[in-house]
Amino acid sequence: MNFDILSYFDERGILYSYQGKNVSKGWVGIQCCFCPDSSNHLGINLRSGAFSCLRCGETGSSVKLVMELEMASYGEAMDIIKRHSGEEIPEPKYKPVKKLYPTENIIPKEATKDFPEKYKNYLRERRYDPEYLIEKYDLYACTDGKYANRILIPIKENNRTVNFLCRDVSKKARLPYINAKLPVEYHSIKSLLYFPKLDREILKVSSHSLYNQPIVIVEGVFDVWRIGDGAAAIFGLKFSKEQVYKISRFKRVFILFDSEDFAKEQAHKLAYEVNAFTKAEVLELGAGDPDDLSFSDVIHLRKELGL
Repeated sequence: MNFDILSYFDERGILYSYQGKNVSKGWVGIQCCFCPDSSNHLGINLRSGAFSCLRCGETGSSVKLVMELEMASYGEAMDIIKRHSGEEIPEPKYKPVKKLYPTENIIPKEATKDFPEKYKNYLRERRYDPEYLIEKYDLYACTDGKYANRILIPIKENNRTVNFLCRDVSKKARLPYINAKLPVEYHSIKSLLYFPKLDREILKVSSHSLYNQPIVIVEGVFDVWRIGDGAAAIFGLKFSKEQVYKISRFKRVFILFDSEDFAKEQAHKLAYEVNAFTKAEVLELGAGDPDDLSFSDVIHLRKELGL
């Protein structure tokens, strides 16, 4: 079975690296879920799916890894792997439900606008003004419940929340990012764009004028916050047909991913898909990712791209 483990990592918001002292060629590294790992010591072979942790020595198959990450049974893990393998899964006996958007408030009741200093300090450490971000991007703090120790980031379409992403602030969570646990009939996060500017303004001006403006496609929400209005995230390096369609509606598209080789490769793949409908151009960083840009770098980039 050809398990596309990177697609799985992107869907679940699991950070991984392709290079560094702990990562060999043909492998990716993640933070080990079997030991208190502080770096990406757990390596996964991209061909076989086998893993090995350089820190604790734990080894096994991709099934064992998914079972541990998801705290799932063998059968549940196999269903996840099949979904990311390109292998056809038998049609259910019932007629599939048409994909829907939430019709009621999906923000969990434990989410609050009263941000503890711990949460604000996390944003300050990442060179952001907490008060500005909280107000502009409608952020919430989750201090307890299943999203505890996380900042909740609403994902909107047509100015209504249709999904959300939660970012750990404790720096101890096995999964730095987790998605909303929505019923399967709702649209997944990988069918959406995180594009706050469009969602704020779609009701104020004609959609035609918005789509005539340039858009910068980045990987994550922090990249969007760093670049500001005009940037949109696809939640990782993998992209879906739905995301390609939404990006292709814009007259001019710039793609700015991380500086790693695989990220550049994915950027060019996305540009190839989008260029079938509109003009797309890949921008490359010398090092790091868009969130690492300085204030002056951002000013220069926005000026050059006409944002």
